[in-house]
Amino acid sequence: MYRPGRCAPRITGAHAWVECGITQELAGGDHVIVVARVLRMDVGSGDPLVFHKGRLGSHQEPSGA
Repeated sequence: MYRPGRCAPRITGAHAWVECGITQELAGGDHVIVVARVLRMDVGSGDPLVFHKGRLGSHQEPSGA
């Protein structure tokens, strides 16, 4: 599920979100380089999803030293 955001939809339950406003677009060969300013951002609760070595998993704090 998602809900509308100011610039793009926000995914329900996402660990974090960032809304940006485009300040400049530059030609970069066969690409366009977009420079943006962060307008709003926030973090949620829960564990983030981690992509590592071609697999999805979750982050775990290391156990005591």
